[in-house]
Amino acid sequence: AAAACGKDRAAGPAGAAAPDGSVVLSVYNVTKFDVVKALNRWSMPLAAGGAFHVGVTVWRREYTFGFRNSGTGVVHLIPGTDPGHQFQGSVLLGSTRLSELEVRRVVARLAKHWPGNEYHYIRRNCAHFARELAAELGVDAPPGWVDSLPRAAESALAPLWEAVSALGSIFAARPDDDGAGDQGAIILI
Repeated sequence: AAAACGKDRAAGPAGAAAPDGSVVLSVYNVTKFDVVKALNRWSMPLAAGGAFHVGVTVWRREYTFGFRNSGTGVVHLIPGTDPGHQFQGSVLLGSTRLSELEVRRVVARLAKHWPGNEYHYIRRNCAHFARELAAELGVDAPPGWVDSLPRAAESALAPLWEAVSALGSIFAARPDDDGAGDQGAIILI
C-alpha cells in the first residue's frame, strides 16, 4: 500500500491525476507471485530495495523497456496497467519542460538504442531505461531502492563475468595447432 513505495510515493495510480508535464515513475512488483509482493513489502522499510519493474509516465503514457525477440524493447501503455506485473505505487520525479510531441520524439530516438533482444535482467533493464528517460526529460532520477537489487547482483557477479570473458578471449585467441577445429576445446557460453 501507501507506504510500500516509501516517502517518495505519489498518490493514486501512476499519472492518473498528474498535471500536464508531470513525470511519474510507475513501480510494479516484478511478478504477480505473492512471495515477491511479500519480499518487496518487507524489504522497503529496510531501504533494501526489492524486485521491481518500472515505467516512466509522462503526458498520460507510460514508457517502459523489456525483452522482445526483435525490434525495440520500448513500449508505451496506459499508466499503471502493465499486464505482466503487479502495480505497487508511483513516485513523482518532477515536471518536464518538454511538450507532448517533444517527449514522443525523445522516446522514439531512445527506442532505436534500446532493442528488445539486448534486455538483460541485471545489466540492461527497465530501471536503466527509466534513468535515461528521466535524464532526457530533465527530472529527478528514479530513487535508488528501485534497482538496488540488480545493482547489488551486478556488483557481486562482475568479477565472475570478467573472468568468464577473459577465459573466452584466451580460448578464442588460442591457435589451432592440430587442425582439428574446436574438438576438445572448452566452449564458454
